[in-house]
Amino acid sequence: GDGQCTGDETCSACASDCGPCQPSGVSTQCVNAGDFALTFDDGPSSVTTQVLDALQEKGARATFFVVGEQVRAPSMGAVLQRAIREGHWIGS
Repeated sequence: GDGQCTGDETCSACASDCGPCQPSGVSTQCVNAGDFALTFDDGPSSVTTQVLDALQEKGARATFFVVGEQVRAPSMGAVLQRAIREGHWIGS
């Protein structure tokens, strides 16, 4: 693979590049019954550390969608590094 998924690739080719392919379209249910997706938008913020603490306490993982301007704040780089270390996903 070339390390990039494109709309032209099949799921079998995509999986070797960037993980399991997802079906196109809008997902309305998780693969495993009882699972759910948890996302936080427009961060990081002054409460992100508390959110990470709560997620860690419960053994849960989430996706954090970040805003570039907030990422550049002096203390937020360390917060995002913690999120990555603890197994969360970061998107923009």
